[in-house]
Amino acid sequence: MLHTFRRLSVCVLALVVCLPHGALARTGESAPTVGSWDTRASSVSFSYLEGFFGGGHLRFASYFTNFSSTSGRLSSQFGIHYVGYGEGATSAHGMAGSVSALYEIPLSGRQPNGLPWVALAPYAGVSPSGIVSGEFASISLPAHFGLGVPISPLSWLTVTPWGELTAGLDLDLDVSRKAIDDLANGTTKPEDAKASDLLRFNYGMHLASRFGLAAAAHLGKRIDIQLQGVGNWLSQPSSSGFIWMAGAALVWHWDDIVPAVLPNDGCPIPGDASETNASQS
Repeated sequence: MLHTFRRLSVCVLALVVCLPHGALARTGESAPTVGSWDTRASSVSFSYLEGFFGGGHLRFASYFTNFSSTSGRLSSQFGIHYVGYGEGATSAHGMAGSVSALYEIPLSGRQPNGLPWVALAPYAGVSPSGIVSGEFASISLPAHFGLGVPISPLSWLTVTPWGELTAGLDLDLDVSRKAIDDLANGTTKPEDAKASDLLRFNYGMHLASRFGLAAAAHLGKRIDIQLQGVGNWLSQPSSSGFIWMAGAALVWHWDDIVPAVLPNDGCPIPGDASETNASQS
């Protein structure tokens, strides 16, 4: 049994050493992991981010379902994302999923609608993604660790600066169109063709960081409109480098604000329909 384990270990080590390295981290610019910074009530959100870099673009269209705890501090967020990536004349499309947990720590009191004046919001999550084009396929498996600082100077406005670190694995499969064309038109004979000339597999790890600023307008207790800017930076050479992105999000709170975050033992929010009905009665 020990000899078998040693042989297997040697085979795995040889495979790791012999395989080519240097994945381009095309999906290293990971999908968004936070759908909403408002943890007072469960919600769904729809967002769009668009970014450009030299000779290419990166875009995300996202849907999030966000579940808030009864304390109004913990938010479990699940997202599904469309990924669009362009580099030169190449355009790739793909999908990503994300799972994250965000915990809000108020640093001061709360406003009448339950928003903390200032809070810390650490979070962690994963967002595996994959994109495909006619020339390559790429898969990324990143883990995220971040911190936001929601600031609500007004009862209808929350501004959140945030930063995030990412570590992940990247797998790339590149297709040589020229080698395939040479084989198809007879320039290269089938017996002379090598698999390594047609397909090239690369893998590697990436460390990345990104930061952003989100400004959310709370239109009543159900709807939030959010504008956001994001900066993506990879710490290793890649095909994209640094990318600025901008976009917007619509958040709908399908559940009521949890009583635990409301002052005065959960009294109705000023202007709420329940308060109006109570005063009329």
